[in-house]
Amino acid sequence: MEARKREAAREETEQSKKGTSFIPSGSAENGGDQARDMTAATGSANGESSLVKRGGVSVGENQDFESSEPAPKVDGAESRPFPDCNVVISRAECRRKQSRRHRGHHRDASAARPARSLNSPSQQRVRQGSPAYTVAEKGFAQTGPVQSHQQSILSERPYQCTECEKNFTTSGNLRVHQRSHTGERPYKCAECGKTFTRSEHLQVHRRTHTGERPYRCAECRISFAKSGDLTRHQRSHTGERPYKCAECGKSFTRSGQLQVHHRSHTGERPYKCAECGICFTTSGDLQRHCRLHTGERPYKCAECGQSFTQSGNLQIHQRSHTGERPYACAVCGRSYTHSGDLQIHQRSHTGEKPYSCAECGQSFTRSGDLQIHKRLHTGEKPYKCYECGRSFTTSGHLQVHHRSHTGEKPYECAECGKRFSRSGNLKVHERSHSGERPYKCAECGKSYTTSGVLQIHHRSHTGERPYVCAACGKSFTQSGNLRSHQRTHAAAAAVFGCRT
Repeated sequence: MEARKREAAREETEQSKKGTSFIPSGSAENGGDQARDMTAATGSANGESSLVKRGGVSVGENQDFESSEPAPKVDGAESRPFPDCNVVISRAECRRKQSRRHRGHHRDASAARPARSLNSPSQQRVRQGSPAYTVAEKGFAQTGPVQSHQQSILSERPYQCTECEKNFTTSGNLRVHQRSHTGERPYKCAECGKTFTRSEHLQVHRRTHTGERPYRCAECRISFAKSGDLTRHQRSHTGERPYKCAECGKSFTRSGQLQVHHRSHTGERPYKCAECGICFTTSGDLQRHCRLHTGERPYKCAECGQSFTQSGNLQIHQRSHTGERPYACAVCGRSYTHSGDLQIHQRSHTGEKPYSCAECGQSFTRSGDLQIHKRLHTGEKPYKCYECGRSFTTSGHLQVHHRSHTGEKPYECAECGKRFSRSGNLKVHERSHSGERPYKCAECGKSYTTSGVLQIHHRSHTGERPYVCAACGKSFTQSGNLRSHQRTHAAAAAVFGCRT
């Protein structure tokens, strides 16, 4: 009797165990579904709260687990059950949309969920700046799209900079960013010793030494070392200028150009030369200016040996050897080696002079001409010759003046062999051989070899006499005539002084 009772109790215990057994994930009995655990940390009124989801069923801490129905399969596509709802989604775009729906659901339900401690390993990793989940914890067998999906669900940027608290999606991006704080530049050019924070920046820099320019414009066949430079160049053909100044409405092809242009409204010139105190709006302008003090001219022409302070100047110079003039005026057909020269030339047709002096109202076609003109009012002559102490308003004038000490005349006429210290003087001289007189008066049709002579001629029509003698008030059309006149006062003063 006792034996029958013990046997009945044992059978009842075994039956009870069978009724509450858990079917493991991936077994044949549950159709191969994977049971996945996700702990999503979301903020609530009391701090952090979370919800454990298993097999697509929301389970609280005190709720019993109940196995869900197997997820439906999608034929002909690699599919995975979505961890929040157990819906099988085969396409990446659909999975992203589903993830956004879940993020909105989590935010709406966060206030109703009980606060939980942040002691789980995945939650601790979020606080410490490490990835919140691993593929193994999620139950996925593959990385790639699954990890990307996890990041899209949580909008993860788990790698945080301890200096400025900026977040990054990968540890590699964080390491590169940290070099901006440490000053580390591990990639060094073997040719010139210049260093870089990224290997790809070094790779692009090397093209300045090799001359490689793999990106070519399909319109004009000009080549570039960077794909971004080609993209910006193509806007010169399409006319696209997507960056517009909110102050004056001027548009630009580059965001950086707009940023620099803003400083013309604010007057900001944040880059200062330690030698002479001149300030600049861009770091590149300062760097090029410093070469005037050091004498450094790192860009050398392989054809004639002439050196330049800027790589762009070397590129333009090389066109004097090849004869390339890719920028042509649509009005008169005149062509130029530089796009900026074409843009300035077109103003001679339109009459546009967008740069005006606030002191005297005189207008200019170039911003640089206005800047130089302002020095006539301020008396500033920042460029000083170390040989004789003479000062100049422009670096170009100082450079030309240096040749008066060295005797250098690098520009030679191919027709007669005459040499000049300035390229402009050579160009004007060559017109004496060719008979070219490109500057024509719109009033009377008379032509001239230089724009300056045409400008003086225009005054005979307008009556303008901008150069006034401070001693007697007499005015002149040319500055040279004023200087000659002033000598008559000086001579009279000398004679008068002798008589007294």
